[in-house]
Amino acid sequence: MTGWIFSRIRLRQAPAVAALLPVIMPKSAEDRARSGHHWVWSLFADGPDRARDFLWRRDTDPRQGECIFTLSARPPLDPFGLFEIDSKPFEPTLAVGDRLRFRLRVVPAASRPGAAGSARGVRYNPVQTALAALTPEERRYRRATVIPTVLGDWLAKQGAKSGFTLQRDPLLTVLADDWVRLPRDGAAPMDFLAVDVDGSLTVTDPAAFVGKLLQGFGRSRAFGCGLMLIRRG
Repeated sequence: MTGWIFSRIRLRQAPAVAALLPVIMPKSAEDRARSGHHWVWSLFADGPDRARDFLWRRDTDPRQGECIFTLSARPPLDPFGLFEIDSKPFEPTLAVGDRLRFRLRVVPAASRPGAAGSARGVRYNPVQTALAALTPEERRYRRATVIPTVLGDWLAKQGAKSGFTLQRDPLLTVLADDWVRLPRDGAAPMDFLAVDVDGSLTVTDPAAFVGKLLQGFGRSRAFGCGLMLIRRG
């Protein structure tokens, strides 16, 4: 048993509350990341020293519309009564060989050697690096193949350590890629390239795979990235 909780969170439909939808769930990727970072945190902020023990992502439920999915060590709490929260234990029953469909919004991260004499590696986004190596003209016509290929290579490496193999035929389906810039007080803005993908995988080690689902994938997990949604298929 994981002890974790999977929740679907929607803004209540009462007119006075629904009027907050553009503020709580804005349209632009940057505003979504910034807004969600604050209000999703508020559902888990039961103490000033609480460390983040949840993942989240914005999504669209086919029946319910805009929503937030969370995977958390504790149930979300809504002290102001703004949200409809449906929670259930996260207890996936998986076996070696199970094939799953997945959806993931991710900021991939890899490491390369640092400067000579430095013991620390340099973190980088392999998708962003691959795109930056192309000319503007090349990016226009190669973007649609470069992103799923590079991200697929990165996910395959994650799977080798985390109990799954990525199905590469067909390639990952890229649903969106967003360049996000978040201002920070007294510091340089935080920039990242986030990619939304659909794909298929095969479970090779259920315990390791579930552990990775709880940990999340890539960087910027506090800003709505890293939560992999899975289903049979």
